[in-house]
Amino acid sequence: MAKKNRKLAFILASIMTAGAALSSCGNNADNGGGTASTGSGGDSAAPESAAIGVMMPHSGQLPPDTPVGQAWEEMMSEKLGCDITFEWNFIPWAEYQEKENVALASADFPDIIHVMNMSDTVPYEDQGLFIDLGQYEEMMPNYMAFVNTVQYGRDKVFNSDGQCYGFQNVEIPRMEEGVGIYNTTTYRYDIFEKHGIKIPETTAEFYEAAKQLKELYPDIYPVSRAGSRETGIFHTSDGIFWDGDEYVYGPVTTNYRDMLTWLHQLYAEELLDPESFTEDSNMHQTKALNGSNFMQLGQWYSDSYNWNLNEESDAFWVNALAPSDERYGVAWQDVWNVNEPVIQWEAAVINAESDYVDLCIQLCDLQYSDEVIELISWGIEGESFVYGEDGKPTLVDEIKNDEDPWGKANEWGMRASASTRPGLQCATDTAAYLDLAPNDPCYVNGELVEMPWELAFANEPWPESELIPPTVFEPPITWTTEEAQQNSNAMTAIQTYVDETKIKFIQGDEPLENWDIFVQTITDMGYQEVLDRYNAKAAEIVE
Repeated sequence: MAKKNRKLAFILASIMTAGAALSSCGNNADNGGGTASTGSGGDSAAPESAAIGVMMPHSGQLPPDTPVGQAWEEMMSEKLGCDITFEWNFIPWAEYQEKENVALASADFPDIIHVMNMSDTVPYEDQGLFIDLGQYEEMMPNYMAFVNTVQYGRDKVFNSDGQCYGFQNVEIPRMEEGVGIYNTTTYRYDIFEKHGIKIPETTAEFYEAAKQLKELYPDIYPVSRAGSRETGIFHTSDGIFWDGDEYVYGPVTTNYRDMLTWLHQLYAEELLDPESFTEDSNMHQTKALNGSNFMQLGQWYSDSYNWNLNEESDAFWVNALAPSDERYGVAWQDVWNVNEPVIQWEAAVINAESDYVDLCIQLCDLQYSDEVIELISWGIEGESFVYGEDGKPTLVDEIKNDEDPWGKANEWGMRASASTRPGLQCATDTAAYLDLAPNDPCYVNGELVEMPWELAFANEPWPESELIPPTVFEPPITWTTEEAQQNSNAMTAIQTYVDETKIKFIQGDEPLENWDIFVQTITDMGYQEVLDRYNAKAAEIVE
């Protein structure tokens, strides 16, 4: 392991003290991190072979068809001491949430199912559909090493009753410092350059640029939007959010009214595309490429790179920070912590009716071991990656220098590729993403630069940067089934009303003079009761 001087070293130290794990398939199981798993599991007789059903999303290349996917399956049998056959049910990413909902509602899912958000399981937990992992903590040394390392880790994975129903995804940090930004404001740089228009840094400059473009191109709508990314500009949210001290409900704040006023002005002057409220991703991309829009309020950071590769379009898009508003200061960006392990809400959940409960628990825990993380993230040593002079893995030049590096990585099937999700996808070393990242066109500090977007703001300090919204540091609240149902019963109708009225305000169907009526309506519908529950939970965690 000295040779593998990696970011995961601190994890292994925790694992070494985690105790022995239980074995499901024989007595020689290995957790993959160099720590032997011994003892007897919950199964009275360990099988020599097992068929494990798994339901997972996919983005393109199916993992079992790749060298990494095949190596992963072989490793699982070897490490767990029994011959495992995986019965995969891969579902395209765009269809997965719907299929997942049907599977959970019908209680018809295999041994292990990937859920998009742990909140998806809450309505079914009291029905006994899933294994409560809280009873098996000693069998999960690798997973618990992460949980116990991350701030509020236990609060995030265990509910208030001490139950834990999923192995939540973990991302290993990709950098030692800096701020990761994943949604940006994007601009048609070629159009801005052609007409000598400055890339906006403020909401006032954004409005003026849109007006200039409208005068030059009267038949188009200069501005489009993807989602609700404008909320960060005004330091608010479309729902309940943590403001650094307490939870507040964004739609009743003055900030929210100011945001609506700004968007309404853009809409009323035909600067904001009315179809951007309803168009799908394909239409959004088509307009970006055919010259229908020149300014995007919120866009996945890699979209501009992909748009610029389109040979049928002359468009050249650049990423930039969201504009700031003089009333609220630096705009909150969509960020994540690239310096510490992050526990996400996607998870692997085990069916309570599985014939191989212990085996599934060990299988999932194994995904958090150093060896497995390395395999699914980087591939096979000496073939897809090597160790650099610093002792850290790096992808081979054959991959990195290929005309299409992501496509080349797809052939191997490691997670660093654009469209492969090998294994159970419980934990990933995201440094592999950065090792393969292309140079994105970025507008930083008044200059055009081309570098991986993650590095464009690597000099921003975490957690002190003004770019970071306080929501990133919110207490990890978990709810019992009863509590979650109470919140849902109260907020579903409220949020529907808010979402519908927001568009009406922006489009002028509801005059902004009725703002006080809007707030009073929300108040009468009972949002405060839910907000009080949030703050009561937060107080327990913070204390």
